[in-house]
Amino acid sequence: VLRRQHKASFRAIQDLTKDKHLFHYLHLYFSWILKAGAHRVTEKVLEGPPREELLTDYEAQQTDEAVLAVNTDNKSESTAADEKKGWSPVFTTLRQMLQVLGFAKFHLLAFNVVQGNQLIVRGQPEGLVLSIFETLKILIPSRCFKCVPYSDVYKESWTCNFLGLKTDTEIPTHILESHLYTLMDIKEQFNSSEQTSNNPFKHYSFEIRGKELVHGPQILKKIEEALLNKHFSDSVLDQYLCALKEEWME
Repeated sequence: VLRRQHKASFRAIQDLTKDKHLFHYLHLYFSWILKAGAHRVTEKVLEGPPREELLTDYEAQQTDEAVLAVNTDNKSESTAADEKKGWSPVFTTLRQMLQVLGFAKFHLLAFNVVQGNQLIVRGQPEGLVLSIFETLKILIPSRCFKCVPYSDVYKESWTCNFLGLKTDTEIPTHILESHLYTLMDIKEQFNSSEQTSNNPFKHYSFEIRGKELVHGPQILKKIEEALLNKHFSDSVLDQYLCALKEEWME
């Protein structure tokens, strides 16, 4: 440790070490450390605080990975069987959902998702219900996404904020009357037996029940403007949405 003598003036560290290239060496070594770390460390965006059940989720993930190899063949067989039963459309992007639902319905869905209200999707086919959740979850931080994909009983909002229900599942009256919940009912239309139209969703109608009591956050307005911007490709849009969420969380 270099110490200053009594009543002596402060001197630069270069004078104390008698090395005029000291800062060049320090800069060189620090740069090497950062470069070496970049090869070993990966940046990860923290989207929301860790959940209490994070450790349980990790243990469950390890178990699922162990069982995955056993279930691969069974899954392939079930997929083939589903293909024989029939085909159902799915949502893949927010833009596609906006075009199918229209701006008013999409805005109501997105508003409640961003606000943290529970989204309930009731109907069939199951694949269509799941695709709605997979498409909308990009609007919120990943750790804020708690989903029960397809159930035959209602689940409370503290259990999940995305809930899929079978067609005949009853929902408590106080839930339907609350502004903290949004319900989407998927109904099949049997007026046409063949899919001759280019619209794969022509056999389905989407009824949405919900309320918008306050002005939506600024991030929702920016997201909707980006979705309507034809100059944004899908890849650019994904990066833009990620940047918006980072700015929002700060």
